Amino acid sequence: MNNDNKDKKILLVDDDPGNIEVLGGILSDVHEIIVANDGPNALAVIQSNPPDLILLDVLMPGMDGFEVCRRLKAAPRHREIPVIFLTSLDDATDEARALELGAVDFLTKPVNPPVVLARVRTHLELKDQRDHLHALSHHLEELVERRTSELKASNLQLRQEIRERKKAEERLEASRSRLLAIVETALEGIITIHADGVIESVNPAVERIFGYGAAELVGQNVGLLMESPHRENHDVYIQRYLDTGQGPVIGKTLELRAVRKDGQVFPLELSVARIHLGQGDSFLGVLRDISERKKAEDALRESEEKLRFLFENSPDHIMLVDPTGLVLFCNRTRQSPFPELAPGRPFFAALPPAAREQGRHDLARVVASGQPDSQLLSGTDDTWWEIRLAPLGADGGAIEKVLLVSTDVTEKRTLKLQAIRNARLASIGVLAASVAHEINNPNNSLRFAASSLERLWQDAMPVLERHSRHQAGFALAGVPAAEGLALATELLDALRNNSDRIKSIVLNLKHLSRKDEGRMDQKVPIPASLQAAVSVLQNQIIKHTDHFVLDLPAAPLPPVRGNPQQLEQVWINLIHNALQALPDRKKGVSVAVGLDEARQAIQVTVRDEGVGISREDQDKIATPFFTTKTEAEGIGLGLYISRMIVEHHEGTLDFQSAPGTGTTVTTTLPLHGRSQWPGISPP
Repeated sequence: MNNDNKDKKILLVDDDPGNIEVLGGILSDVHEIIVANDGPNALAVIQSNPPDLILLDVLMPGMDGFEVCRRLKAAPRHREIPVIFLTSLDDATDEARALELGAVDFLTKPVNPPVVLARVRTHLELKDQRDHLHALSHHLEELVERRTSELKASNLQLRQEIRERKKAEERLEASRSRLLAIVETALEGIITIHADGVIESVNPAVERIFGYGAAELVGQNVGLLMESPHRENHDVYIQRYLDTGQGPVIGKTLELRAVRKDGQVFPLELSVARIHLGQGDSFLGVLRDISERKKAEDALRESEEKLRFLFENSPDHIMLVDPTGLVLFCNRTRQSPFPELAPGRPFFAALPPAAREQGRHDLARVVASGQPDSQLLSGTDDTWWEIRLAPLGADGGAIEKVLLVSTDVTEKRTLKLQAIRNARLASIGVLAASVAHEINNPNNSLRFAASSLERLWQDAMPVLERHSRHQAGFALAGVPAAEGLALATELLDALRNNSDRIKSIVLNLKHLSRKDEGRMDQKVPIPASLQAAVSVLQNQIIKHTDHFVLDLPAAPLPPVRGNPQQLEQVWINLIHNALQALPDRKKGVSVAVGLDEARQAIQVTVRDEGVGISREDQDKIATPFFTTKTEAEGIGLGLYISRMIVEHHEGTLDFQSAPGTGTTVTTTLPLHGRSQWPGISPP
């Protein structure tokens, strides 16, 4: 591509973002790309920011490419902009119509990148040539007009010059006096050098800068004041400039290292110009001692490097936006919570849809009030970010920019919520223990009463049976004596059985609420641990399914080393989740335990015939506070806590599921794994 075309603006007009992305990828490295997604938008862009070339799609909703081209060519201001049609149409009549409307080329999709680049380059070069010819013609017309005016004025000017020449000579003399005074009092060193490199004059500032007197410098080669290699090569530079008109110093301003009389080397800024003083070629040099400036620049550079390091390595995402929300720059565009944030784009576009309007409102409030603000947003990956907005103004004037700093507060928020949940769970445990205690007292009375009634009944029943045999029509509570006696026995059995059931429930509540001391060095028989968990969940099992199976091996299994309360919590969580996943009572849950001899581990498998889990949710299911249940069914901590417990036991928790096929959760616990908890020794 011709280097002259690198700064050209190309307008891409297409309603397909994919085509825009392809063409942008082909052209953006060498051109400035402007995008419009329909005809009206394209005409508006052309009106406000005319491009150098237009790539125009034919088939677009509303106004098609032919109509856009027709309107463009009808406008005198923009008719010279070359238009290349890009379309999937391959009919010759479409191409002919495009060329009739004024298009310079017609390309079919899919595009060939080299062809697109070649056609764009060709038509940009042709446009440059046309523009150059127009400009040249206009320039010639102006030149003729200007020259005519100059000739008319020349005679008048000559007469005026003759009158002013004498005045000019008088002013020249006064100017020479003023110039001499300026040179003598200037803060910059001013030195004149003959073409042979010999110093002709210096002003007092040169003496002050270098430490030499004027008499010590005049007549000396200027290389005396320079450091190598300029000292040795200075005469060569001058001669080359005199011979070729080119040189590294003449007509330029540069920095070099100079030498004072005492040998001290210091940075010097030098500007050299060629002058004619009527006695051959000479050169005028203006010298500035920039020692202090260089020190300040070095200090500023070091400070900027430190600030840039901190800026680029900050764990926070920092960006600067204008009052409309357009991102001016940001420190990290790919590690941010919202990767779409990039310079040149509005920061609202990267926010979750539900937060965009709030983001606009917050920015407008900060700009209007001049006061900082903050908001909490969720990222696209289940992270949470605090975004702080700080207005930046010019000396108390209108707000020109707003600084946005986003901080990852996911862990902080998770810990806070987890602390709240843990406090709630702890409260529930205390409540469970209290309820168990309160229920236990009246139940003990019921059990005592039931036992006493049973003994009384055993003594009374033979008497009542004999009486019923001798007394025809004898009834108990309005029913025949035989039925009454049987019913009374059943009622006593029900009273005793239900009292035992209440006692079992109370024991389960106490079991759940008892304190876990966190010890990990106990031998835990997994079958017994599972039986305890199933006992706690008995009511839930009866409530959710008619098909629950606990498959325990006939042969005893070796225990695992760990914490029995924590492992029981895992089984309760897994079985309870499986029960809640069932769509109806006809579906079942099975729990099996076995020995994996190859891995020297115990495996517990909880399998349900429930609704299953989507692949997307499986990646998040063990993260804290994520749940597919309603708020009333769960808080999203069960599987997270279960995974933590299993990992603390050096085990694994694996999920296999698909929507509609149920879920299988396999827990693997090593028989003799060393725990991560303190105070544990190998068996």
